[in-house]
Amino acid sequence: MKGRIKTLVKLLEDDDIQTSAHAMSEILSKDRVAWRVIGSLQESSSGIIRKKAHQMQFAAASRARRKKLAARMTQRNLNLLKGLVELHLQWFDEDSEEYVVGEWTRFKDLSRNWDANSIENLSEMMTNLGIETTPFGDLECVDYCVGEISATGRGADFMLCAMARMLSREQGWDPSIVATDAGFCIFDEKRRVGLFPAKEWACAKCQINDKIRRWSDSMLLNLAASSMFFCSIVGGQIRYSYMIGSCIAESMGAAKLSDILPYPFGGENPQGKASR
Repeated sequence: MKGRIKTLVKLLEDDDIQTSAHAMSEILSKDRVAWRVIGSLQESSSGIIRKKAHQMQFAAASRARRKKLAARMTQRNLNLLKGLVELHLQWFDEDSEEYVVGEWTRFKDLSRNWDANSIENLSEMMTNLGIETTPFGDLECVDYCVGEISATGRGADFMLCAMARMLSREQGWDPSIVATDAGFCIFDEKRRVGLFPAKEWACAKCQINDKIRRWSDSMLLNLAASSMFFCSIVGGQIRYSYMIGSCIAESMGAAKLSDILPYPFGGENPQGKASR
């Protein structure tokens, strides 16, 4: 193993880009020793080696984040805030967890002037805070990022419902979230009243029977990840599509994204040549 690592380290300085990239990939594949090797290379006298070490450190950290999110997406009783923070970090991959949590905390602090323990209070709070949904046709990946939504007050309707529910839970109330023809809503089961972010936080009596799906935290996290994935594809952000898609694939039990998706993530391209 040591001899192989030394060979790979030498190849990092190879003039051929593909050779050095392959060496980096090989080092990163050694899960047990990769971090130790990267740490030692950061002290190298070679500027090229140090640069490659920093690149590998970023790649290793990104891989660890993906695995963490993929594992959380399989949990039925998950911590929704942690999951949404981990998803945010797939898009804003240079943000830190502390930064994203800080944005959420600032938003939560702004809401303390209201008791988020009823439909009416939630409506008043969100309206006064200027929280609004992004129109469906304008949705982008940022509209599923909890830190960005906390900072801007704009996001997908189900994300706003999820955030409202997290605030309500701290007040001892755990409302349902339901998808309707008018969009997602916070739903008071006892009073049969819904609160609709896409309708400027309007309250309305709802004919929602017990057979209609109630969205759990796990379902909401998976919906946010899938929505971000499709938005990244539409926006041509293939690198991020791969990162987010890999989390989804792993959570589904697939070894890699190419196992479940066609070209350019796997399979054969339109010219008939297999992708690598």
